[in-house]
Amino acid sequence: MNGPERPRTLKADAILGGAPSALERIRMAQAAAEMSGVDTASLAQVPAASSSNGATCAVGDWSQARSALQAAELVATLHPALPVAPRADVFLAAPRIAIGKTRFDADWARVESGHLSAGAIKRSMGNPEADQLALIQQVNRWANRKIAYRADSARSHGGDYWADAARTLRKGAGDCEDIAIVKYQALLSLGIDRGDLYFTLAHDLVRHADHALLVVKHDGQYFLLDNATDALLDGSQPNDYRPILSFGEGKWIHGIQAASPAIYLSRNELSSPRVMGLIK
Repeated sequence: MNGPERPRTLKADAILGGAPSALERIRMAQAAAEMSGVDTASLAQVPAASSSNGATCAVGDWSQARSALQAAELVATLHPALPVAPRADVFLAAPRIAIGKTRFDADWARVESGHLSAGAIKRSMGNPEADQLALIQQVNRWANRKIAYRADSARSHGGDYWADAARTLRKGAGDCEDIAIVKYQALLSLGIDRGDLYFTLAHDLVRHADHALLVVKHDGQYFLLDNATDALLDGSQPNDYRPILSFGEGKWIHGIQAASPAIYLSRNELSSPRVMGLIK
C-alpha cells in the first residue's frame, strides 16, 4: 500500500478549505480599516474555532493554574551564548533552546513514562499502517475521533491534569493535553523514535487561548498533529500558534528569531522565562 502524499498542509487549508484563517482575515480587515480610518480594535474579536470532534479546544486551565504563564509584562533576552537549536531543528517557526527544570516536570514525568501496548492500540485503531508517514496520519485521525474533547473539571485533581494515554482511552474523553499525550504514547509504542516526538504547549493567536499539540519529525520534516483537524499540518509553519515549551527527549523553551540574541516569549508578552517561572 502506498503511503499518503507528503503533506504541506496549513491549518487554514485543512479546516477552511484554503480560505484565509481567522487571524489572516483580521490582518486583512485591519489593513483595510487603517486605510479608511476605522478603529481596528473591534476587528480582533474572534470566536473560538471548532475541533474535528465538534468541540472547542483549548488547554484546560494551565495558564491560570500555574504562575508560569501569568507573569508580569516584562521584556528580557536570554544570554546569546545559550545553545539555540540549529535552524534545521526549528518547528512552528520558533527557535528553541534546551532548558533544565520547568514547573511542568512532574506532569511530564508521569505521562512520559506511561506505556500503551501496541496490542491495545491495534484492538482500538486497527492494523497499523506499514508506511511511517501513513502511520502518523492514522494515529492522528484515530485519536481525534476516539477521544471526545472534555475540559478538566476544577474539582478533578485540583483542576488541569495531564492524564496518561491508557487513562484517557478508558474514559474516551480528555482535553487537548490528554489527546496529544495519547498520540505521543501511541506513536512511541508503534516504533516512532522518541527523539522525533515533541509534546508542545502553545498559545493560539486566533482564540487567545492556550493549547497542546504534538509535533513529529519524519524524514527531516516536521508535521503538526492537532485535534482541530485530521490532516497532518506543515510543522515548519506557525499555523497561528506561538509555541512556548516543548517536551520530548529533552525540554525546550521557544522564542522568535531576533538579530541576536534570540527573544523568548511568554503567553501574551515578551517576558523573562525565569521571572515567569517557566524555568528554574
